[in-house]
Amino acid sequence: MLRKTCMHRKVPDRHRHFARTMRADATMAENLLWQTLRNRQLEGFKFKRQVPLHTYILDFVCFDARISSASTHG
Repeated sequence: MLRKTCMHRKVPDRHRHFARTMRADATMAENLLWQTLRNRQLEGFKFKRQVPLHTYILDFVCFDARISSASTHG
């Protein structure tokens, strides 16, 4: 199991800003999926969306189940 300390790293401000922008400009499909994933509605797993990780932005991620989805944006 990953220690929480290794998941929290300094994220460049431009990546954090880009992730916020992507959350605000989500597609209809992303919004529909998010409505299903949010608030532990899927088997009790906690999902997050538009999470900056190193040089990537993960569209949807569940750290406990080690599931992520990322696509190319730009």
